[in-house]
Parts: sequence; structure tokens; C-alpha cells
Amino acid sequence: MDTDETRQDPKAGTPSALVLPEHEHTRLCGAPDRVVVGVDDTARSREALRWAAREAMWHSSHLHVVHASEAEEAQAEAVVRAMLDEVYQQVHLPPTAEDRAPAGPPVVEVEYLHARSRAPEALVAASHGAAVLVVGAHSTHHFAQLVTSVSHRAAAFATCPVAFVRQGQYQEPPAHARVVVGVDDSQTARDALRWAAREVSLRRRQTRQDWRLEVLHAAPAEQKFLLVHPASGAPATERMTPPEQLLDYLRTEVLTGDAERDVPVDYTITYADPVGALVEAATGADLLVIGSSGRGILSDVLQPSVAREIVDRAPCPVVVAASTPEDRSARVREATIAEERASVTGRQSSSPS
Repeated sequence: MDTDETRQDPKAGTPSALVLPEHEHTRLCGAPDRVVVGVDDTARSREALRWAAREAMWHSSHLHVVHASEAEEAQAEAVVRAMLDEVYQQVHLPPTAEDRAPAGPPVVEVEYLHARSRAPEALVAASHGAAVLVVGAHSTHHFAQLVTSVSHRAAAFATCPVAFVRQGQYQEPPAHARVVVGVDDSQTARDALRWAAREVSLRRRQTRQDWRLEVLHAAPAEQKFLLVHPASGAPATERMTPPEQLLDYLRTEVLTGDAERDVPVDYTITYADPVGALVEAATGADLLVIGSSGRGILSDVLQPSVAREIVDRAPCPVVVAASTPEDRSARVREATIAEERASVTGRQSSSPS
């Protein structure tokens, strides 16, 4: 799979800031259940690679490795092969070289992409339609841009869930068999809930552990004693507080799939700061899942927002679930405005005083 320069906008006749680089689809990169991981030449990337490889194994899917390196492609690929060999015993991942693959069908099939330049754009392009995109949350090389300075163009087009894995967060086997998802009344929170429930269902099938899902809603304190239509003789659901009504709706109207109904779920309401509540709940969890607040997945994390703070403070890996398709045009508009503002600020700061 190769990336090219940014495509031309046929209407404007100039390169469009919000068009992803074209790429050639290969046999693996189009698989909808594939796991895509961004790595660089640092030791910290190994943590994200381990997590992604195990996720691909659980999904019985492909692992697509996008490697940011200034080295020549042959040398860079050798580095990735060594990294994969290092994690092989932990996640039962076969070596990448076909002539060294073990007998029988491989547990995980790997595709490799060398991104010598424009690494964030290449990674986002590679992850279109993937099951999940995995990055190291504190990488010090190219993919650090994904959480610190990647362009708003890439953020606007990231359309799959993004997992952030910090160093020291990979455990084999998972220690707690517990996934926490934060919810509110947004559509993206519902999507995050569905993703988390399906992930728990998958892990229950693929491991011998009794995985559970905890649904956490951090509500405003003023809603603690506010009853909805507390009239005499009103149905029980109408005498709930707004947070209770929300969780009842999520339980009865959102978690309705066969796999989702089989997942053991605990529902918790807290009247506390959402960031603190989610970080505390993630203590003793193997994964924390949050929504993207209806904007670009990475653009939320890039800004000083709830998502960014949670990624920084959570003791376990964090998945920021994808927003719904109807939100994408709004995300593109927001990214365009933000990019224009950043460009203006950059020109002003570089002007002589």
C-alpha cells in the first residue's frame, strides 16, 4: 500500500487541505475488521504493537502495521520484523516473513506500510473502515504528532475507533476482565456503548475470563433529586431522575443486539467531575471507552478537552469511539476553521515585531 501526495481539488484547481492522500488498496488493507497500528523506532511503540496484535488475534483479523521511519524501507521493515518477533511469544503472532511462517494457517496475518514522510496522513488513510486504530499515547517520534500536533485535516477524517496505549499498560493476560464505558445523552456515547459491549462479548468468547462491562454516567449534581414528571400515578420510568432515565433507555433501547444482551453489565451514576470519575473507575479496569463528543476523534484528543485529559490520566488503555456518519460534515467544517486559525496565528507569530 503506497501513499501519494495530497490530491487536487478539481473545483479549486489547488491542493485541498481536507483531502486525504490517495493510496492503493491491497488484499488486507480493505478488510473491515482489520486492526491498524502506528509504530515508530522507539521502544514505546512496542506497547501499542503488543496491544494491537492481541486485539487482532481476538478479532481473528489482520494486523496492519504503519511504520514511521526515516530509514530506507528495507532497513525499516527489518526493525518492524524484529519488533514483531519480540512480541510473538506473548500474543502468539507468527513472524512476518512468509518463508518463516509456522505450518498451518497463521493466527494473525500482517501487512506492513513504510511511511517515511506524511506519517499521520498515511496512518489515517490506512485506518479508513478499520475495526480500530492503535497508537502509543506518549510516542516521542513521528506518531507523537497524532496526540500533539497532527493536522486538523487528518483529525477530520479519522473515522474508526482510536485506541491510545501508554507504556506499561499492556498486561498478559488481562488482569481484571473489566471494561468501563463513559456515557451521556449524545449519539457518540451510544456508539461508544455499543462498541464497548461488543468488545466485551468478543473477549468473553476469545478468553477464559468472565469479562464484565461497567457503564458510568457522570451527571450534574442538580439532577440528583430532580424527578421527571413526579405526578401521582405516573409510570415508574417517569418518576426516575434524568440520569436514571438515561441509563434505563441505554439498557432497553441501545443494548439490544444478541451479543450485547449476553454481556454482564453494571450501571453506575455518579455526581462528580466526569474526568475524575472516569479515571477513578478505570482503576482496576483493562480498558476505558469514551465517545468523541460528536467531533473528530483525534481533534477532540488534540484539544485541551475531556478526552485528552482522560487519555493522559487513565491507568489503562483508552478507546475513543468513532462519531456517527452524520457528524462528519460538521467535523470537516470545524477542522477547516481550526486549521485556518492555526495558519493565521502562525503567520502572525512569525511576523517581525
